[in-house]
Amino acid sequence: MKRKIASLVCISALVTGCSVADSPESRIGEESHNGSGGILPTEPPIVPPSGPQADPSDETPQQRGGLGAAEVIVRLDGSDPSSLLASFSSHIADSDLTVAPGGKGFLRIQWDELAEKEFLNESVGSRADVLFVEEDHVIEVVEAQAGAIAVFLEGESFADVADQADLGALKLVNAHARTQGNGTRVAILDTGYVPHPDLDDYTVSAFDYVDGDDDALDEGDPEHTVVYGHGTAVAGCVHVVAPEAELVHYRILDDEGRGSVWNLISALSACLVDDIDVVNLSLRVAAYPEAAVELILELQNAGIDVVTSAGNGDLVLMDAPDYFPANLPDSYLIVAGALRGTDYRWSESNIGFRVDVSAPGVNVVTTGVDGGYASFTGTSASAALVSGAVALRRSVGAVANMEDELYSSGDAVPDPHYNGAMIGSRLNVSALVN
Repeated sequence: MKRKIASLVCISALVTGCSVADSPESRIGEESHNGSGGILPTEPPIVPPSGPQADPSDETPQQRGGLGAAEVIVRLDGSDPSSLLASFSSHIADSDLTVAPGGKGFLRIQWDELAEKEFLNESVGSRADVLFVEEDHVIEVVEAQAGAIAVFLEGESFADVADQADLGALKLVNAHARTQGNGTRVAILDTGYVPHPDLDDYTVSAFDYVDGDDDALDEGDPEHTVVYGHGTAVAGCVHVVAPEAELVHYRILDDEGRGSVWNLISALSACLVDDIDVVNLSLRVAAYPEAAVELILELQNAGIDVVTSAGNGDLVLMDAPDYFPANLPDSYLIVAGALRGTDYRWSESNIGFRVDVSAPGVNVVTTGVDGGYASFTGTSASAALVSGAVALRRSVGAVANMEDELYSSGDAVPDPHYNGAMIGSRLNVSALVN
């Protein structure tokens, strides 16, 4: 069945406040991993939010993230896109078509003035070679966010990063005696990277989808600590777990921590052809982009593990439409929650059946800007630690189901408020690789 115009979408880095106060509340209405380590039946797929949607023709360029042009994402069935562009251009002047890497039939059409949706349905959506059409749109960040990496530390070294107490439960020393992740490649889809002496030998600049060049440097404002250095903080968390893994950066978020779904699917498409083993998505999308769903499934079918952060909203994921892709049905990808210390869920970490594993996520010491170190709080940190663990596991052999292995090799979280449910197991890297 063809799908017509979908909802407007925006992606933003999951950066949250640094509060470590925990006041867990009971959660009901969602199934979870059972106490014996088994997995209960999965829930039905989520659907795009219903109800009235904002009409993009009523928005100003400022409301559209400063962009004056309209955009749609199209997926073709493999046919030549030139005829589609010709058809579109005959009706709208100054339109442009961009093809995503990977040869999977994803296109973006841009034009200077907003077209009527009826024309899009008639001219594009009704074509036999078009599988679906959905709008791509940049909007303001949907929630206020404070700096998760605002606390920069002096006098630290990477030895201090590796030795921090909260990572002790991961049992990294035992894991590293078996493997350090040599030969694996972890894709980091984020704000780009800041050069750092601990990471430079392992850093690969893949592409900058914000500026359209192959320099994936983080171009944020050093004074804007909400997102500047976010990708580097993520990379440091991956590196402390998998010190020999390559860190492949795709810059898809700008200096405000925003981007478009087109940036996301372009980078996901590139991962299919860039010999990537693990994709880290420490981000969220406040919508249900069909193109991203299909690419996540294609990555899974290609044997590439996708890890995402559960999100920092203190919500149950099955009831959280603003937290894609963490709210996708179980088995689509690996979802990581955050712990305060080693034994308690962090109060802002989203919960639910879809959370496979939890890892430290409060004041995690990691690589920062200017060659220094930073304190990092949020499920972005937890997801990056899990991505490193997945890279380690892949370096020692094939895995039939990484989600199941992460959960079954993990330890029970002793938090009495959850009793092992709704937050997955606690990451145990040594058990995972051994």
